[in-house]
Amino acid sequence: MSEHNKVPPIVSAMSTAGITVKRMRYSRADATPMPLAGVESAYLATVQLHDAAPVRIWRNGKAVYDGTFGPGAVAILDLRAQWSREYLTGYDCMDFHLPFDMLARASIGLGFSGVTELDCRLGTYDPVMMSLSLSLLPALERPLSANKSFLLQVQNAVISHLLHSYAPTDRPLRARGLLSPRQEEMAKDFMRANFNRSISLEDTAAACGLSRSHFIRAFRQTTGVTPHRWLLDLRIERAKQLLASAMTIAEIASACGFADQSHMSRVFHKSVGTTPTAWRRGPMIR
Repeated sequence: MSEHNKVPPIVSAMSTAGITVKRMRYSRADATPMPLAGVESAYLATVQLHDAAPVRIWRNGKAVYDGTFGPGAVAILDLRAQWSREYLTGYDCMDFHLPFDMLARASIGLGFSGVTELDCRLGTYDPVMMSLSLSLLPALERPLSANKSFLLQVQNAVISHLLHSYAPTDRPLRARGLLSPRQEEMAKDFMRANFNRSISLEDTAAACGLSRSHFIRAFRQTTGVTPHRWLLDLRIERAKQLLASAMTIAEIASACGFADQSHMSRVFHKSVGTTPTAWRRGPMIR
């Protein structure tokens, strides 16, 4: 395709809490390699969203990857180097731009020692990053009307997952029978990313590399609650936030992963001591 006939990719972008998130879609093959970004102190984490895409990647002019990126494949790039990529078919990917200073501040809060290093992976399958990326798609379509607290929750989960999965750690391993810090955060990240839909214990256990039975025992011993209880508490907290909006109770129940309005009301009352409707009416001591 000649340069003057090229159709630019469709780009949707937004920034929250120091992270810039950008979705890029293109239905045709690239004719030439595309520079990813200028040299700077930041990482770029890219998640492939849809069908497998043959791709070539160069670092400082040297080819470092020539293969297929399937849905959920992740590339983590240190932008102190010069990178470019070339897709041999169309593509649909999510880019997370992560400055070093933001990573350092976040890592301290998570128990690391000011980490600013991530392992540069190319083509690693990461179901947690895939789920977190998909959860941001509606907000990218309408960024001005997106719920800010939800965006912060998802983007904090992105940072936490990347640090626990791809950064070196100096924290001691937990005692035998407990989840490691990385496994605990991977499980929680997976539930945060999927709280609004039905997920199985098998899927959650697989996200941190454990069998279902071992995961349930280790999670409860580590956190003091079962995975199911932890997920319900997460859904209830999200429901409390949405009760301040104009959404109906039924809509909130669906958005928070409850089976229906009745299910949410029962769980909410048992945990909070009042119904969602009464909570919404307020005022009350909370």
